[in-house]
Amino acid sequence: MGFIDQRPDIIENIILKPDLILFTTVHGIAKIIDRFTLAGVKCRFAVVEDAAFKIYSPKITPSELWEHYRNDRSVSFSSANKTIAFTHDIRRGIFDAGTVVYWAFQIISFLGFKQLFIAGLDMNNFHLPRFYETKENKLPTFLPEKIDDIIMPAFSHASERMKNNSIAIKNFSLSSAIDSNVFEKVDYNDFFKKG
Repeated sequence: MGFIDQRPDIIENIILKPDLILFTTVHGIAKIIDRFTLAGVKCRFAVVEDAAFKIYSPKITPSELWEHYRNDRSVSFSSANKTIAFTHDIRRGIFDAGTVVYWAFQIISFLGFKQLFIAGLDMNNFHLPRFYETKENKLPTFLPEKIDDIIMPAFSHASERMKNNSIAIKNFSLSSAIDSNVFEKVDYNDFFKKG
C-alpha cells in the first residue's frame, strides 16, 4: 500500500474517473478514503484480496500455499515451484508474485478477456525512473531481487494458464527481458497494419 501513500497524485487521477473500476484491497480502499474522503472518490471499487493475507484469516506463508489451495479447482500451481500459483477465480483471492502485473493477469483472466496487449513491461532498466516518475521522485524497487526466482517463473506460469484459457497475448515491448516464448513480442506498428 506504499504506492497510495507515496504517489497520491496518481491515485487521485484514478479515483476521480467515474467510468473507472479500481481493483484494490480493503486496506487500499481504507487508505484512499482516509486520504481523499468518500466524497472525493468518483470511481467504483472492486475488492480483491491477496490469497495469502485474507482479511480476518491467518496469514498463509509461501511454503503453506500448496497445502492450503491444492484442492481448489480454481487455482493452478506451477509444476516447477509450488509457491507460485494462479487463480481463475479472483473472488477466492489473488496470488502475489512480486509485481502488481501478476495480479492484473489474474484479474484479466477472471474477467474473460480473450486478447491482451502488453505495453511497457520491460522488466529491465530498473535503475531508471518508471514512466510516471522522474529522477527526483523515483520510488525504490525490489524487482531486481525478485526477477529470476519469482517474477519470471510466475510470468511463465501465467502465460501457460492464460493460453489454456484461450487468451491471446502480445507484448509490444520489443526490448523486454521477458522471453517471446512467454509473451510473444511483436512490433505494435506491424501488428496493427495487418488488420
